[in-house]
Amino acid sequence: MLSTELASLVEILEAQSRLYQELLSLAKEKQPVLVKGDLAKLEELTKREREIVFQVGRLEEQRFKVQQALANHFGVPATELTISLILEKFEEPLKGRVSIIAQEFSVILDELKNHNELNTQLVEQSLSYIDFMVNILTAVDEPPTYQGQETGNTQQSARLFDKKI
Repeated sequence: MLSTELASLVEILEAQSRLYQELLSLAKEKQPVLVKGDLAKLEELTKREREIVFQVGRLEEQRFKVQQALANHFGVPATELTISLILEKFEEPLKGRVSIIAQEFSVILDELKNHNELNTQLVEQSLSYIDFMVNILTAVDEPPTYQGQETGNTQQSARLFDKKI
């Protein structure tokens, strides 16, 4: 039974690693799309991301069940069962596979974090530009007075956009 659980854990971790690699590829693909402002392509990429995240979530549930079973077997709480502890219990060739997967996860997640931070900055810059343009389009023509004195014209210019967008 233990070898079955360990093999299941390895399969789940390998599947998760592949999915995270796909997320990383999408994050890289998203950067030029954000720069160009291609909303149709961005929507397509975001839809694919959601599907992958959903798959990762299902695998995470399976991994947690296997982790709980392994924790019960080793007599430790599931929250304390780490890869390092599991590696102590593994025998080759599973031990080598889990070690490689753990290293891959570390590299992929670091790279994914960096790309997501860059993509967030690109989105924030785009939103700032849009906000700037909306402010320009909705600006009220005010007379250039130093003290803001009334000119007698109490009627404001008609606005095309509401500033509170």
